[in-house]
Amino acid sequence: MTGKRLMSQYPASDQEFEEAFRTEQDCLDHIISVRWPEGPRCPICLHDKLWRNEKGLVLQCSACGHKTRPLAGTIFQDTHLSLKSWLKIMWHMMSQKYGANAIGLA
Repeated sequence: MTGKRLMSQYPASDQEFEEAFRTEQDCLDHIISVRWPEGPRCPICLHDKLWRNEKGLVLQCSACGHKTRPLAGTIFQDTHLSLKSWLKIMWHMMSQKYGANAIGLA
């Protein structure tokens, strides 16, 4: 997993965004680091050693075996849009002085 990304280090340009979020895994790592700033922990036993499945969409506790989905309970939970697209849309909206419009998002 990548280290914590502070908001002051959030990409300032489109090029920086593309470098920071090259793959879906980069996007998932960012979401995990924002959701669990101190690293993911098992919600059942609070153990801090979790295994990832091949896509990283399920974290399994090495102590009790409980499975956690990092995207559960977020706006990304049942989306069919890629995480990179979601993060790009949010970054675009936040980086524009007056928000974003449909033409800019297209």
